[in-house]
Amino acid sequence: LGSALISLLIAYIMYRSYKSAYDMEQYRRTTSNAMAHDLKSPLAVISLYAENLKSGKNPEKNQYYMDGILNEVKAMNEQVASILDMAKAEDVNTELHKTKVDIGNIINTAADVYAETIKTKNIRLDIQGSCQIEAALMYQAVMNMMDNAVKYVTKDGKITVQMSNERLSIQNTSEPIPEDILKNIWNPFVKGDNSRHGHKGTGLGLSIVKTIMDRHGFICEMKNAGDGVEVKVDF
Repeated sequence: LGSALISLLIAYIMYRSYKSAYDMEQYRRTTSNAMAHDLKSPLAVISLYAENLKSGKNPEKNQYYMDGILNEVKAMNEQVASILDMAKAEDVNTELHKTKVDIGNIINTAADVYAETIKTKNIRLDIQGSCQIEAALMYQAVMNMMDNAVKYVTKDGKITVQMSNERLSIQNTSEPIPEDILKNIWNPFVKGDNSRHGHKGTGLGLSIVKTIMDRHGFICEMKNAGDGVEVKVDF
């Protein structure tokens, strides 16, 4: 009986090891395919605009083509930067150098960064409480959370930030997220219902948040709440 139990234990450990390796390989394949797809689209646009410039058939549209090329290059740069951020967050071999972080300062920085968008969309920003924790990579994570809130908040809507040393909550007024998307929202390259709302992005922002929080042992959650969507992190 003892030998049988030991054999079962060894088999279980081997199964978990192989399954973990298989899941990681599947994750890498899915991520690589999504990255290739997302980079392929702007490259196609750049190629088309460059061909139009080279042909000289519509010189009156040259400025339009050049602006289009610059916009697509900017989008690709943002995509690559997000991929590098994701790789950094996922690298378990990189030690987290934790320091005291004032989450309120990051929130205020985000308010300044997105001030023009907040003004244009006539958003009310309500910041409550304070929060100081020992952590690393929090600037990237919190900025990504605020970017998501500002991007999807409805015009004339409200973003409410509530902070304590135990929790950070960011809620924005917006349409509810369909459940089939919500359950996968932390996965890489899940961009929500962008086709209907016209939002562009890398689809890595929230995945980077989740990876950073997981490395700290923090619990993050996104849910439909009231007249909007809430993202919260329990420290």
